[in-house]
Amino acid sequence: MFVNSLHLGLTLVLYDGDAFQESPTRFWDLVDRFGISSIYIWSSVVEYMDIHGWTPTSKHSLKNLRQMFPMGSPAKPKCFDFLAEKVKPGLFFSSVYGSTEVFGLIAALNSNMPVYRGEIQSYSLGMDIRILNEKGKPVIGQKGEVVLANPYPALPVSLLNDTNKEKVFEIYLEKHSGYWNIGDEAWQNPITKGFIVFGRSDETMNPKGARYSCGDIYFALEGFPGLMDSVCASQYNSQLDERVVLFVKMIPGHKFTPEVADAIKKTINHNLTHEHVPDIILEAPDIPYNLTGKKLNGLVKKLINKRPVTNASIVVNPSCMEFYETVDLGEF
Repeated sequence: MFVNSLHLGLTLVLYDGDAFQESPTRFWDLVDRFGISSIYIWSSVVEYMDIHGWTPTSKHSLKNLRQMFPMGSPAKPKCFDFLAEKVKPGLFFSSVYGSTEVFGLIAALNSNMPVYRGEIQSYSLGMDIRILNEKGKPVIGQKGEVVLANPYPALPVSLLNDTNKEKVFEIYLEKHSGYWNIGDEAWQNPITKGFIVFGRSDETMNPKGARYSCGDIYFALEGFPGLMDSVCASQYNSQLDERVVLFVKMIPGHKFTPEVADAIKKTINHNLTHEHVPDIILEAPDIPYNLTGKKLNGLVKKLINKRPVTNASIVVNPSCMEFYETVDLGEF
């Protein structure tokens, strides 16, 4: 996606691996060494810089550095604070929002516009973005799903082994008729017109920049002794930090104990990675399903984040909803 930069005579510097493994200043050493002017960087890396105090030192001039753009996952307000206060005076930065399907940026920076804390400035050229509420109506000032209202040249016409284009229709076109569904949740500021992307609107989670699906967790726990079922979902705080909560339903006769919770964490860590281990594991009386037998991860996500649910009629065991709506997960 950066090939056009080469046509403009620019030089690309690509880094693979942990930029801070050798030293806390390794990243900034490279910026000075190669005279880097623009940086596209994972938002999660900026967060780690802030947490660990990995800031430029007096030996770093950063004389060529003009702009930095957090990407890969939604940039939280504290990322903006770090870039504004700890890197370089006058540094231009803005969060950007891309998608694999468009092979580029859906929304990006605009050096002619002001930057508002935590917000993406503007839509990319040619992107007709709308945010739809649960009724499929465009909204501003409310959370909703990000869609494209008109075609874009890079959108795929089919997927691998999708000769009848059934997968494309099911994944991107079926949910909101007439729109290309990207599957992310966002909110547009009615005053600044900038917007904030919160992450996937379905069952994908992205805590600390480690993106994975609920299905990964379920697969890792398959065959776990005494476990009947489970459901996981992301919870957000006021700073847009994300943590994963796993609810488990035990087989009758098996008790959920702190030892069981530890064993679940170890199993997930063994079968996946430590980044997949949920922040909270709690026992639930039941797991919600719809009429066709699909586990309702999205419903649980809405309930634990105190968001309205408009499609409760599809739940075959609605009595369990009260638990997720009232469970005390504590502050974080």
